[in-house]
Amino acid sequence: RQGGPVYIPGDFDGRGKLFFFFNYEETRQPRTITTENNLLLPHAQNGIFRYPNGPAAGINLYALAARNGQISTPDPLVGKLLQDIRTAANSTGVLSPITGSFNTQRLSFQQPAGGPVHYPTIRMDYNLSSAHRLSGTYYRQRFTDKSFDTTNDREADWPGFPLFGTQGSCREAYTGALRSSLGQSLVNDVRVAYSGAPVQFGPYHNPSMYTGTLANQAGVSLGLYASCGNNCSLGIANAGPSFTPSARNATTLNVSDTVTWLKGSHSLSLGGEYGQYDVWLDTYGTRAVPSITFGTTTGDPALAMFTA
Repeated sequence: RQGGPVYIPGDFDGRGKLFFFFNYEETRQPRTITTENNLLLPHAQNGIFRYPNGPAAGINLYALAARNGQISTPDPLVGKLLQDIRTAANSTGVLSPITGSFNTQRLSFQQPAGGPVHYPTIRMDYNLSSAHRLSGTYYRQRFTDKSFDTTNDREADWPGFPLFGTQGSCREAYTGALRSSLGQSLVNDVRVAYSGAPVQFGPYHNPSMYTGTLANQAGVSLGLYASCGNNCSLGIANAGPSFTPSARNATTLNVSDTVTWLKGSHSLSLGGEYGQYDVWLDTYGTRAVPSITFGTTTGDPALAMFTA
């Protein structure tokens, strides 16, 4: 923190007239969060399906499809995506079995979360004359934008994957005041205050997150967990969280004027106040990407391959 009169040698002497105060604070809370997601076991990724009371070696679905004249090779896009997930899972964290699951396992890994928060504060006081003093303050609280949005579960699903959500906020407050002595017993005080708190969710989200060399989804969000749901204990997780970027802000504006009259041992105050309160919400639909989910359709010829 630093404060005092504004004095520029040879140029401006604000001693007794113009004063400043500056304060800066910053908080850092390094931490990690535990992320847990399911992925296919290696044999399932290679097309071997195992199930209760079934053959110990499982059923080779590619061979089954070939015998029935169906497509018998993996989709190259999905196959590469599943391999990227496997490679990421083998790079860090702990792989563990899932009770009751024959084809999936769980990865638990740590990833950084949070970010520094900055708090600058500035105040200026200017004595216009012996009877009038003008004051202004500015306060800001900024939360680093590029930290994971862990509050809404938008952190990366897999180590090093490019698809994740971020959250950033910038809370600001401005105040101004003009205090005037209109005589020995009359004082007028005018005040203005404004505050805002814009918050952004996923401001960096864009289609390029779905088209890179790692976790390429051809510009589409692929629902690998199909109808099981992202929280299904036996399903597998996507290449990243699904979300639509959005933002919101709530602002307040207050203007007040108060006149105080001193008369002996009594004081009388008169005044008025104006307040305006606004809120806006925005969803960046243009930055959303189309999605595809997987499942089976009634009447699909491939259904004849499967029995209970």
